[in-house]
Amino acid sequence: MPSDEELHKIYYNNEYWGSGQPTISVRKQPIMYALAQARWSFIEPHIFLKEEFCMTDVGAGYGYLGLVASKSKNSNLKRYSAVEADKRFHSALKETWDEWNADSQLMTFATIDQVDEKCEVVALSHLLEHVRDPLHFIISTKKILTENGILFIDVPYRDDQIKSNVFPHLLFFSPNNIRMLLELAELEVLQLTVWGTHRETFPLNKNASKTIRLLCAFFSSLFQLLPLNLFFRFFTAMYGVNEQNKNGVWIRAVARNI
Repeated sequence: MPSDEELHKIYYNNEYWGSGQPTISVRKQPIMYALAQARWSFIEPHIFLKEEFCMTDVGAGYGYLGLVASKSKNSNLKRYSAVEADKRFHSALKETWDEWNADSQLMTFATIDQVDEKCEVVALSHLLEHVRDPLHFIISTKKILTENGILFIDVPYRDDQIKSNVFPHLLFFSPNNIRMLLELAELEVLQLTVWGTHRETFPLNKNASKTIRLLCAFFSSLFQLLPLNLFFRFFTAMYGVNEQNKNGVWIRAVARNI
């Protein structure tokens, strides 16, 4: 297990996302955008759609979850708080937020401790596998979650079993221990399911067939030429982003703060 100092270097010193100014682009990050849509479809049925709500996205990265939620016709996002250690994303998200003409307010923070208002939704998308103590982290999020507020979690499902390189993931989860963590944190589990294409055919599986690898490489090489809709649909299907599958690759859970 790396030390706190080593983790700080990875996430705060540009080692995780790489150097250079990040660019938020659906064409360049089709899977991130597709996952944000799938995550929001998972979250939205559990909130009161007629009321305004605020969402804090911890480990927001490119902020696609907030961008998708802000454009939803079925709900009313009042404020989106993006918590991202790499501050380069703050300015990139602000620029994209203005381009999307999002009606909701955008706020950016480097750490969760800087968030000083409670909200109805807290999202932890592919975050818990990066922290040393997931139970402590989940409990800490309750401080910014309203009563009856919704906590959303998305983590890889035992990706150590299928990937040749899992850096910098520290822990590896199954549905059972995600449920255990939520119950230990005294949260009511509303939904907990596994999603994604079958583990054996997942493009990032170290043992994936040559056909799958060639297809992904071929479409990736043409991403500047293909219509965005076609390109997006291919990768959504290839990764099974919207496919519920007990042998899938992602665990998604929604729990209520009781």
